Amino acid sequence: TLRASRVNSSTFTLVGGNLTVAAGGTLDLGTQTDPVTASSATLVLALGQSSGQYALTINPGGNFAVWGGTKTPYAFAASNASATVTQVQIPAAQTVGWKPGDLITLGKTERSASSQTELRTINTISGGDPVTVTWTGGGMTYPHIATNTFIVTDLTSTVVIRSSGTNTGTNTAYIQNLASHATSFIVAYGEFDYLGNSALGTGVQLDAEESISSSTFKYGYTGLSV
Repeated sequence: TLRASRVNSSTFTLVGGNLTVAAGGTLDLGTQTDPVTASSATLVLALGQSSGQYALTINPGGNFAVWGGTKTPYAFAASNASATVTQVQIPAAQTVGWKPGDLITLGKTERSASSQTELRTINTISGGDPVTVTWTGGGMTYPHIATNTFIVTDLTSTVVIRSSGTNTGTNTAYIQNLASHATSFIVAYGEFDYLGNSALGTGVQLDAEESISSSTFKYGYTGLSV
């Protein structure tokens, strides 16, 4: 068993080769009864000389567990965010686990051919209910209207699995699950960054029974395939 600390923040980095969870083995980055909350855990897969050269593979009989700190994945904004605004009001119950430094998206609310979802970093969270969330990065480029269903999403987790490479055309890794048991691949409140590639496509390939919830896929080629 390879187990992430629940006390100290840790990073495990592969500088070359694949990471394989063999039959009887366990890669433990948090479980439902023992999540990674007081610290953070980051697994960095190796930098490839070509896209999809390296992978994290969970073989039949292996176990892969990710359970980060509990967090409300998204919220419905209670106020607008225009071009000059750097804050938004959100019901307090919808910001559980959110904190300064988290990466958020402010969703598109207008009909248009362009992508109007905008990325910012939380600066402060204050007030009662609703709370006021401020961010760095300046005002909005597009208007975001609360009455048009304005969704704010928190993308940050205490558990991160990512590629060392960041170019999905040349050097990123991927995850493949071959374990067939329903409890062999369980992910909740996890974050997957820079996974997938132009050759294989998907960042996380699920070939059996798996459980993934309340998790984030960022900067990859394609999120997952089932």
